[in-house]
Amino acid sequence: MRRFDFTMREPVTDNLPDGVERIAWAAEQLGIGTSTAYRLAAQGKIPGAFKVGAQWRVSVPAFRRLVHGDLPGGGHDGDDE
Repeated sequence: MRRFDFTMREPVTDNLPDGVERIAWAAEQLGIGTSTAYRLAAQGKIPGAFKVGAQWRVSVPAFRRLVHGDLPGGGHDGDDE
């Protein structure tokens, strides 16, 4: 008789590199649901989104640059108030 090991293991991608977040982070930033974010990522509409295997990730610098207009060096596009 075969026995299966069903113990919970930590996902391999738990330790994300600096500047990379999960798609749920982008959804929160955009004020949309996670399911919507996954659908938009698959359509290429989430800036900086990319797939690692079956999992979606977001490049934070690319996301901020394209969504918030952040410029290199921490500046913003527009007037300071």
